[in-house]
Amino acid sequence: MKFAYLLYGIRLKKLFRLIRNNGFSFRSTYFFRFLFLLQNALWSSLFCTIEKFRYGKLIVATPLPDEPVIIIGSWRTGSTYLHQLLQFDPNRTVPDNFQVHLPDSFLFSVKYYKPVMKFLMGKNARRTFDNVSVCADEPQEDEFAILKMCGQSPLIKLIYPDTNQFFLLNYDDYELDGENYEEWKKAMIEFCTKINIATSKQIILKNPFHSLRIKTIRRLFPRAKFIHIYRHPYNIIPSSINMWNIVGRQNAMRPGFVKATINDTVEVLDKVLSYINIHTKDLPEQSYCEIKYENLEENPVEEIKNAYKKLGLPFTATFEESLRLHHSKKFIKNKYPISEEDKAFISEKLKHHMERYGYS
Repeated sequence: MKFAYLLYGIRLKKLFRLIRNNGFSFRSTYFFRFLFLLQNALWSSLFCTIEKFRYGKLIVATPLPDEPVIIIGSWRTGSTYLHQLLQFDPNRTVPDNFQVHLPDSFLFSVKYYKPVMKFLMGKNARRTFDNVSVCADEPQEDEFAILKMCGQSPLIKLIYPDTNQFFLLNYDDYELDGENYEEWKKAMIEFCTKINIATSKQIILKNPFHSLRIKTIRRLFPRAKFIHIYRHPYNIIPSSINMWNIVGRQNAMRPGFVKATINDTVEVLDKVLSYINIHTKDLPEQSYCEIKYENLEENPVEEIKNAYKKLGLPFTATFEESLRLHHSKKFIKNKYPISEEDKAFISEKLKHHMERYGYS
C-alpha cells in the first residue's frame, strides 16, 4: 500500500470514470498502479453491493449528524496530532483509516476486510513523509473518502496532472456549487451518516481542504464547530514541500506531476490563512476556536480543555486521563533545515499572518 494509496478502495465504476475523464498511461509505473487499484476495486465493488442490500434502508433513514467538529488549518500544522488526541474523547468519534479507504462499504466490510487491511499495513505502519502511524484504526481525514466516492477533490489534480502548475494552485472549485456541490454533498452525507450508524457519537473531522470550503461546509452543516490549528511557517513550509513531493511521486497515475517549491507552498499557506481569517469572523458563538501547535505540543490537556470550553463541549475526567497517558509517550518529529534566505522570503510574504499569530 505504499503506492496509489489515495485511490485505494475505490470502486470499479468510479475508477473507470476517472480513467475515462483523465486518460490512461501504459508506462510500467502507472500501469502496475492501475492493476493494484483494479484488483482492489473488484473487492470494493462487491462489498459495496452487499452493503447497499443490507444497510441501504438504514442509511437513508438515519439522520445526518448536524453538528460535527471540524479541524481546519494548513497542511503540516499538527492537525493529525490533534485529531489523534481527540480520538480519546469517549463521547466523540473520528473516521479511521479503514473507513476512509473503503467509504462505500465499511459498515459491511469491516468484519471481513479490515483484518486483511491490518495485515497488509502491519502493526507499525508509518507515513512515508513523517513518523505518524497510519494503522487501520488510526484517525484519517475524510478527503480521501470523498475523493473515492465522488471525485470532487483537488487531489484529482495531483493524481492526474494536467498543467505545469503545482496542483493546489491549479484548482479553483473549493467552494462548490451546482452539480459539483450536489455530488460532494451526497458523498459527505452518506459518509458521515454511516459513521453515525457505526458509532452514534459526535463526529470529529480533520481536513485541511475544508479550510478553503468553509461556506460549503456551513451550507451542509449549519451547526458545525471549527478548530483552527496553526504553526510557525518556518516549520510548515519545508515540511509541506517534502510531503507533497513524496505524495505526488507515490500517487500520480500519469507523468507530469509538478513538484512543490517554496513559492508554491508560501502562496498556498497565504491563501489558506487569509481564507480562514475572512470566513470565520461571522461564525456564531461557540462555533470557532484556535489552537497554537507549539502550545498544544507543550500542554495538550490544557489546550484541548480550553478549546472545548470555547466550543461549549463537555470535557470529562476520563478524557483528561487518556490525554495525559497519551502525552507521556514520546514522538520523534522529522526536522527540515531551512536557510536564512528562505526564512527572509517567508517572513516577507507572510508578514501579516506571522504578526497575527504571534510569530513576528
